[in-house]
Amino acid sequence: MKNVLLVSALSVSLAFNAFFALGYWQSRQRATELAQSGAEMERLREELALTPEQTLHLRGLRTALDADLEEARQRYEARRVAFMAGVASGHSEPHVMHAFIEETEADLDKLQMSAHERFHTFSQDLKPEQREALARMIAGDRAWVLP
Repeated sequence: MKNVLLVSALSVSLAFNAFFALGYWQSRQRATELAQSGAEMERLREELALTPEQTLHLRGLRTALDADLEEARQRYEARRVAFMAGVASGHSEPHVMHAFIEETEADLDKLQMSAHERFHTFSQDLKPEQREALARMIAGDRAWVLP
């Protein structure tokens, strides 16, 4: 009896450790993503010599895009959970998987179009030399900076 209790306690302890380690890893990953996003914004601000108004516009667009991404993640997670519940219960049909894939692809297409529209709006607010610098940055010429 003692052995069963010890093994059970050890199993629960290991499960909690794994759970907390996973949570820690995910929070570190998100913190890294946010830091990289901030570094990208700062690099754009510096290399394009953005005005304060342009910087605010860019930050607003980035905030809106982040909100769209979070909503898309939530929709995907809800679809995934429902799909996996169907698989686990044995009620998984090919059309259900097809619908899952189509809905996910439609979400991604919508997100990509939204990002493109926002980027276009931002680029229209740039001066011609800033647009040229941005085009060079996108092409990979990171050495070129506005004077």
